[in-house]
Amino acid sequence: MKWLRRPRAKVVRVLAGLALGGSVAQGVTATWTGAGDDSLWRNDENWSGLQGGDLWPGHPDASTLYDVEITDTDPRPTVELDVSVPVLTVHVGSGMTLKVLNAGTLDIGSSEILDVDSGGVVQVYNGAQLRLRSGATHTLDGTIEFMNDPNVFAAPTLGVAGSTTITGSGTIKRGDQKGILGSLDVTARLTLDTNVKAEGELDITVKLTNNGTVNANVSTKSIRLQTNTKDGSGLWKADKGKLQVDVGVSGSGDWVVAPGGNSEIEFNAACTNLTGDLTVSAGGQGARVDVNAAVQSTGCLTIDSGTYAACLDIGSTFLWGNSTCPP
Repeated sequence: MKWLRRPRAKVVRVLAGLALGGSVAQGVTATWTGAGDDSLWRNDENWSGLQGGDLWPGHPDASTLYDVEITDTDPRPTVELDVSVPVLTVHVGSGMTLKVLNAGTLDIGSSEILDVDSGGVVQVYNGAQLRLRSGATHTLDGTIEFMNDPNVFAAPTLGVAGSTTITGSGTIKRGDQKGILGSLDVTARLTLDTNVKAEGELDITVKLTNNGTVNANVSTKSIRLQTNTKDGSGLWKADKGKLQVDVGVSGSGDWVVAPGGNSEIEFNAACTNLTGDLTVSAGGQGARVDVNAAVQSTGCLTIDSGTYAACLDIGSTFLWGNSTCPP
């Protein structure tokens, strides 16, 4: 791949700030200006604050790692990343869109952060990855969207390592493609804080603590809970789509099947340590719960059939607390 660069004097590169432990000093900020003639991350004319002749943040020959600020919409509110870059932190401001394109990887280091303001967007395309390393809490008030590249068959991925928490009031969602929430190592666990939503069409293979909302809300599309166990106190919901449970889930989270012709929760794995409530609201369009494995909760079961009867397809043990709940 040909990298964009402008003519410059030859420099002798020294890895700045290397301590005895091999870590790179923090606090060097590269700021997106969009002053070049394109929207490419790999164009040094689009950045200010680059050190020692560095071509762009995360370049393999760069003298340091950067804290990256992408906050100014004038003149270019879109940043296109089509290479793999390691960075310390990334801040995406309101009105800005960071596109991680095919062959691109945004790798945010251990104990560092991704911060996306309300109105800010990170789009991850087929063949691309957004990697959040261990031990950090990331603030998402904007959106992480998974997008389609019709020339690539590998689904876009948000990968986490170690214990990673996403807080804020933002959304991880299908844009026009399914996304994968996956693991970068065997210790990986992703925690969604109270007001964070994961919705649309997703394969969630990482260990997940859902204290927010997981909502299958795109018609004919599914959120699949796969590979590693899940837990949490948040909401598990099917609203026009299918929530497919292929691994054990525990915790006090509530379950909701909303009115909609395709709204369905399908249990294919034993979930015997639940304490939350289950509400099935058929309304005028129907709703479905399909039980193919032992499911048990001490919570409350509420069936609101409305015009169309709710369908409970019970093919295994299904014990959901009280059959009548107080209003």
